[in-house]
Amino acid sequence: MALPACITLRASAAIAFLFLAIPPPLAAQSALAARSFTLSKVTIQGHSRFTADQISEAGGLKKGQPIDLAGIDAAADRLFKTGVLANISYSYSTLGNAMTVEYHINDATNLVPCIYDNFVWFSDAELTAVGRRANPLFDGMLPQTGDLANQVTTALEDFLKQHSITGHVTGILSGKLGGPATGYTLQVTDVSMPVAAADRSLRICCSAPRKLISDQITPARWPPAPAGSASRKRTTMKAICRYTFPHRRFL
Repeated sequence: MALPACITLRASAAIAFLFLAIPPPLAAQSALAARSFTLSKVTIQGHSRFTADQISEAGGLKKGQPIDLAGIDAAADRLFKTGVLANISYSYSTLGNAMTVEYHINDATNLVPCIYDNFVWFSDAELTAVGRRANPLFDGMLPQTGDLANQVTTALEDFLKQHSITGHVTGILSGKLGGPATGYTLQVTDVSMPVAAADRSLRICCSAPRKLISDQITPARWPPAPAGSASRKRTTMKAICRYTFPHRRFL
């Protein structure tokens, strides 16, 4: 006999409310909670741009895996904590050893577009693909609350390290002063930027310059482009020639 149940997580407070449509005896409830099933299907209901496959993957669910009530609840908690959903609930039914789960979801409305500030090595499409591999609910938009932004920045930082680019990826909400947030700016900080070229054509009128500091700069090689990636953007970096003056006297 199918035993439908529903757990609702409300955005105002991460509190789970358990409603049993047909409350079974306490002994039956305990037996059901302790029993393991095989996940046969995941479906979704509600107003959402996400598919059932995306919800399943983001929640850590896979068809055919062993599942129990605690596992379904943990998956709902992971989905809710991303911040992309305003609310989530689920119902389940069992038939023999098979379990079908249906999620009832509504998307959050506080998402803003992601802005890749100084990722000069890769295209926006490549960076968005990295974030999507970290969490399939990421599509270039980030919620203003929740942990999806942390998941994306961690994935981008690891991606840079894979291509020999050291640095930290940080994110901050951006917008007009006093107005609502209009974007989520991601940028690389503490990065070691190699010098691609030095411009020695600059002249400074001075008396007895004694040391050209830029002569000590050795042009460095850019980190290799990832295989199969689109041609990357490069910035022309020029080292400014600095001089030291014995008496700091200008002509």
